[in-house]
Amino acid sequence: MAETLRLTFVSPHHPSESSWGLTHTLSAVCRRMAREGHEVDVYYPVKSAAPPPVDYWEGVRALPVACFRAERFPFGPDYEFSWRVARDLAPDRDVVVIHNENGGTFVMRRARALRRAGRRAPVAIAAFHGLGLRFLQTGRARRPDRLRPRLGYFSDWASLRVLEGGGARNADVCVVCSAAIGRELTALYRVPPSRIRLIYNGVEPEPAPTPEEREAARRSLGIGDGTLALAFMGQDTHRKGFDVATGALRLLAQRGLRVVLLNIGNAEPSSGPVVSFGVVDAPTKRRILAASDVFLLPTRYEGLPAVVQEAAVLHLPVATTRAANVEWGTPGKDFVLIDPNTPEAAADALQPVLESAAARRAVAEGGYRELGSRRYDQQTREYLDLFRQLLDGRGS
Repeated sequence: MAETLRLTFVSPHHPSESSWGLTHTLSAVCRRMAREGHEVDVYYPVKSAAPPPVDYWEGVRALPVACFRAERFPFGPDYEFSWRVARDLAPDRDVVVIHNENGGTFVMRRARALRRAGRRAPVAIAAFHGLGLRFLQTGRARRPDRLRPRLGYFSDWASLRVLEGGGARNADVCVVCSAAIGRELTALYRVPPSRIRLIYNGVEPEPAPTPEEREAARRSLGIGDGTLALAFMGQDTHRKGFDVATGALRLLAQRGLRVVLLNIGNAEPSSGPVVSFGVVDAPTKRRILAASDVFLLPTRYEGLPAVVQEAAVLHLPVATTRAANVEWGTPGKDFVLIDPNTPEAAADALQPVLESAAARRAVAEGGYRELGSRRYDQQTREYLDLFRQLLDGRGS
């Protein structure tokens, strides 16, 4: 077996959390590294003065960090979390990986300070599944145009420049899940392209639903014969384009199609042809996707959405925008491209696919081959190869 590595990950959630795409991907990679015999620690924030004890999940040690004193300040808990993890970071670890702004600038500066002092220090990696600064910009249109919201936006912007930007600039290497995120790192934070590595996300292998499973799923959800079901999944409904999805649905219904939108993962209420389920467990999510004819994600900004790969692995045709950064798929062949991001454009792109079962099968097959074929095992191998490459460089 290869040399055992001592790895520290800095995460926004406990590694068992699966409803957030970032944590779900991080947990899958950490679990596989632990199975290979590596020592894997995950720091995560807890808003409590009395955090739970350290525990193990799938061989991964989960270390809670109490962060509750700075709630009043913009990104105050993130500052507190980053500072506390940096304070506790053991210099004998081989690699430390922060994710987005979580962990942020203090953890990366701690590693660099140890190195400048001539002490052993972990290789410092900042991994980005999307940039918080761009998430903030995407949601700006929803803030009232008044003085207090404008000041709040500026405070959040300045905090992210310190936390996220500082983490990126002080890291030895930045890992991105799409080339588009790498370009944004360079544009927003002036990270040299030579310090950026691209590692695409993976997906869990899962058998495609059988015709019997699909029929049972549709019956359980009350979807009648002749009704076309579109699935939508996402917590941040504005960024994910829920308004575009519902607008497209209304237009399709006006054009004579019998359609229903199965909405997962958020608090939007059921209304008319929209049936909402909230946050669901894995079996329920599979049942909803198995009952669907198309997975629709008219997103405004992403790093690389895990839900697109999860839908593709189930042989479900995907419709999404260029903002999803599905860079290794071919629009029109492996997924339906919705561009520009408007209800009219979404309806126009969806209608020919919804009206043709053969077209849906062709897109589903192409999507499975391209979007659904990359596995977490491959992502894990690429991370470990990068770790060893950086550690060898440090030794020399």
